[in-house]
Amino acid sequence: ISSSNLEEVAVHLNSILREIIDADSHLNLYLKPNLSQNERNRIDGLRTELEELEASGCDERITKNLNYSLEEVESHHYLATAFISARVIDHVIQLIKKEEKLGDENLNEEIIKRFKEIGVIKKEDEYAMETKKFFLDASKSSRDAISHKIDYFPNASESFSLLSYAFRISNLLIKYEKLKNETTNNK
Repeated sequence: ISSSNLEEVAVHLNSILREIIDADSHLNLYLKPNLSQNERNRIDGLRTELEELEASGCDERITKNLNYSLEEVESHHYLATAFISARVIDHVIQLIKKEEKLGDENLNEEIIKRFKEIGVIKKEDEYAMETKKFFLDASKSSRDAISHKIDYFPNASESFSLLSYAFRISNLLIKYEKLKNETTNNK
């Protein structure tokens, strides 16, 4: 290499890089479990949603955790998926709690109430009821996954459910932050 010119070195390095990428692709075929078509479709859909979250300016810490959670579910590491997803859910809840200066008592109900006041969800429609139910389910599921149940070992369905909750709650956070900023700027 010391007697080669810069172009030759670049060609050699690119060749080595291609070999490493090929080796990585082949190893991943053997190391990652086979995913069903349904699992593959769900993961692909969530990857697209992750790109949308990143494009919308979602906190990088959230998108990084969501990406790790996707990698874990791809490898059938369901407990890790649940923990990481629950961490995202809890983080978002704590962010809103801090921003709205809420106490611990009826926290989830208070967050839903603020969402309605700000316009994140409509006050009285089916979507609002569905969002409220999902938010409460996400909060309870994340608490179970994080600390409340030592015997919690999620299966694929439960892991995908928590992962979906983490994505939905992240989308609510984006909407909340946008509407909160608009409200602040209009004052």
